[in-house]
Amino acid sequence: MSASDWTGTQDGRGGTGPPGPSKTGDLADARIRDVQVLSVQMTHFGAVREFGGTVETVEVDDDNALVRRVLEGAGEGRVLVIDAHATTRCAISGPTHVELALEHGWSGIIVNGPIRYVRWLAGMPFGIMALGSHPRQPAKTGAGVVGRPVRFGGVTFIPGSHLWADDDGVVVVPWR
Repeated sequence: MSASDWTGTQDGRGGTGPPGPSKTGDLADARIRDVQVLSVQMTHFGAVREFGGTVETVEVDDDNALVRRVLEGAGEGRVLVIDAHATTRCAISGPTHVELALEHGWSGIIVNGPIRYVRWLAGMPFGIMALGSHPRQPAKTGAGVVGRPVRFGGVTFIPGSHLWADDDGVVVVPWR
């Protein structure tokens, strides 16, 4: 079985994913070559609890201006993976990013760091997962890197690979 055997629409914005009651569980059990399962416990903060799509990456340090610039581009059903190196000093994402993501067709956001405005995000029809929350805003210098592999939680997120997230976790499969 290959990742291309898993097709379908997740949320009407072009994200794709496998069929079944537990998409990530099914993928993890299917023994697809090179399947990776995120070992870090992420929390869902948006109202959409299942999402998937092609991975795009951004790596930042306590700054989120570059994240905003990426989300202002056409999402085309992709999932933005933000590696903020598990910072505990400030939030990396929040309402502005989710609004941009919805407007530009992104399927979801995964943050290796905290978010803020938890109550507001809970009502948004969007999938966003993060390590936790933090009240402080980040810097806005624009520092960071887009489109290169990032690694956390035992997974290497390579732009162009496919990610699926649900209540059971996050799974990444290289797309062939």
